[in-house]
Amino acid sequence: MWFWLLTVILLLPGTAELAAAAPSVPAALPCAEIERDVATGAVRVLRECRTRASDHAAPAATAQEFLRAYQASLGMPFDLASLRLLSIRRGLGSSHVLYQQTYAGLRVLGAYVGVHSDRAGQIQVLHNGFVPGLDVDAAASIVSAAQAIELAQKAIGFLRSRGESPPPELVILPQVKDGQLVWQVTILAAEPQGDWEVLIDAVTGEVIKRYNRLTLARAQVFQPNPAQQSGRTAVDGRAWTELQAVELEGLDSSGWLRGEYVDVTSPVGHLSATAFAPDGNFVYLPNDPRFEEVMVYYHIDTTQRYIQSLGYSDLSNPPNGIRDRTTYASPHWFAEDQSFYSVSDDALHFGDGGIQDAEDADVIVHEYAHALHHDQVACWGGGQMEAIGEGFGDYLAASRFASVGSDPACIAEWDSQGYATAPLSCLRRVDRDLQHPMDVAGDAHVDGQIWSSVLWSLRSRLGPTLADRLALETNFYLPCGATLEDAGRALLDADANLTGGRHEGLIKNILRTRGLLPLVPPALLSPNDTTYLSPGSLVAITWSADRELAAAHEAQFSLNPDTIGTRQDAFAEGRLPAGYESFGNALWSASDGAARAGTIDHGQSSSLLLPFDMARTGEISFRYRVSSEEGWDFLVALLDGQEIVRVSGAGEWSEFRATVQPGPHTLVWRYVKDNSVSGGQDAAWIDDVRLTPVSTANWITIEGAASAAQNRLVWQVPVDSSGSAKVRLRARVGEVSSPWAVSPGTIQLGEPTAVRLGDFEARALPSGAATRQAASAIVVAALLGLGWILTWGRRRPGP
Repeated sequence: MWFWLLTVILLLPGTAELAAAAPSVPAALPCAEIERDVATGAVRVLRECRTRASDHAAPAATAQEFLRAYQASLGMPFDLASLRLLSIRRGLGSSHVLYQQTYAGLRVLGAYVGVHSDRAGQIQVLHNGFVPGLDVDAAASIVSAAQAIELAQKAIGFLRSRGESPPPELVILPQVKDGQLVWQVTILAAEPQGDWEVLIDAVTGEVIKRYNRLTLARAQVFQPNPAQQSGRTAVDGRAWTELQAVELEGLDSSGWLRGEYVDVTSPVGHLSATAFAPDGNFVYLPNDPRFEEVMVYYHIDTTQRYIQSLGYSDLSNPPNGIRDRTTYASPHWFAEDQSFYSVSDDALHFGDGGIQDAEDADVIVHEYAHALHHDQVACWGGGQMEAIGEGFGDYLAASRFASVGSDPACIAEWDSQGYATAPLSCLRRVDRDLQHPMDVAGDAHVDGQIWSSVLWSLRSRLGPTLADRLALETNFYLPCGATLEDAGRALLDADANLTGGRHEGLIKNILRTRGLLPLVPPALLSPNDTTYLSPGSLVAITWSADRELAAAHEAQFSLNPDTIGTRQDAFAEGRLPAGYESFGNALWSASDGAARAGTIDHGQSSSLLLPFDMARTGEISFRYRVSSEEGWDFLVALLDGQEIVRVSGAGEWSEFRATVQPGPHTLVWRYVKDNSVSGGQDAAWIDDVRLTPVSTANWITIEGAASAAQNRLVWQVPVDSSGSAKVRLRARVGEVSSPWAVSPGTIQLGEPTAVRLGDFEARALPSGAATRQAASAIVVAALLGLGWILTWGRRRPGP
């Protein structure tokens, strides 16, 4: 009896803490939102986690307490010994703790755990990148460090060094099953220019991966967005007539341009720093190389001071500065027309080709933004982080100088004159109407304009100070290997912490406009199943929608709305069946009896989309195959935005099956490549797509302009229609569409038949309407009969 009593006690809610202490018993996660990996079920993201109040001042202690309490649910070992504290960063009332996973004392590449806490010390967001199940012999290395360097140099065609490279490091690569022991080799090269990272198999010496981590400001001009800025018509900086007198702050007493936040004397580059003025008189004309030294010093220094004015400073309690230290920069690094921030030497480098980059303050601030970004995100790289970084750099430059010139959304209009065919043009813009994923090009500078346009739209609504704070705070919430969609969610997290989510609606609409959040379908008001429509009549379709979104609306009708069946696509006819939509850098096509992704280059993607409407709970299935670089180039399938398949390498045909609930859904197949190396046939295929039971109704577009002011569209019912119909409506912003909103019930159609009944004329109605009218007639007759009884039935005959 005592045994059973003890068992019951242990099952009571009050023993949750005891269960949490046992590593074999997963504790229930106290979080409002839990995102799991579709394939494995592993927890990937937590949000709004409520835990016991803690007096810990150190955010790392709070994070560790949470991880230890819920380690089993997160797939981590009980003692957390394999988590190495990597960084602790603070924002405006937030704290951000990042852990690096290790195995046998070696780093696991790309495996990070980020814990983000809000002002109250609660876990606001947790990103879980922990990789369980590794099984690697950490002492199995046959290739030596020196051999790894030789193999890496050969792989990149190394000719000339740019400086001393860090020593190679043995690490664990988790992309293959059980993990792989590899050398991570970093090469600072002047030729080919880059911060090269090469992964070498530590047992076989095979080159697994090579890519350039250098952040370059490339010389490209976007057309057709020319910018006209009065007073600057020459293409040579020597013709400037708008020089302004400024004061240089923070200088030390050396007489050189060295100070609290900037040092332009190191690294030296191909031109040594020569601006030396013990008396503080650093006034030079643009034809003097020292002028660029002053430009770099002044604009980095003033940008750092502006960031501190927003509340980010190491003098705060607790310290929360963003790169609140000296940044090294070379105004004349080399003769090429490129500028970059190097992670390896943590310095900025500006090129002198074309119009010297250090003469354009947009370029200076943009490159400094890369340094700021890397200071905030310790696990930089992967996903679309480069695009996010380029977008943030463009935005910060545009925001800093928005009050100057007639076109503040134009970036680097001075530097771009070395290549422009128009009188004055922009290198890039922060107000382009690009949308995700249709306009994703695979180029970080192009794709970054999606993110910069989000921040620029926010600035136009909230003003520069709050928008700049939100832009900076968002960087803290980025997960490792973040996508553009992750950046949008991080922006919402930042607003939740800074303002209590006061601007959530505005931010969501901006993200929806850019395709980074799904559009919400409108609410269809009429017609509905209580409406009887005569053939040939004019009917008003009305709806309610968010006016702030300024969306267009599309309406369709169907005369066979309840037709259901099975959709089966085998792609045997050499073309994509109706309903499929392809986009990306190259389009999908049907060949050899299957659908094949488009031929794409490194850093690009090819996507295929199929919307469908499940009539009731049913099943979807499809076959898929990929032949690609294992662990790096993937075929990804998504159902309603959630990943259901991710596969790489050389595999045979496989099949995916899933049960799907009734309603509208979207399938997307995407072949995506990383930035280097190809493998296999470098292709992906799908075949035998089967959806059942789905609506097979024939939908016809209702022509006519919808009134945005009244949310109204006029539909003329077909003259020869009868039976029943349905109407559906969706919102559209550019190329992004919402799911369809379908009219509730079934709308009755049919020409009424006149019947003579004495002095009255009745009309035969469709069955549903006839039933309702008959019921109404019965009720009326009953009431009339009751009234007759009460009034006349009680009257006695008169005398």
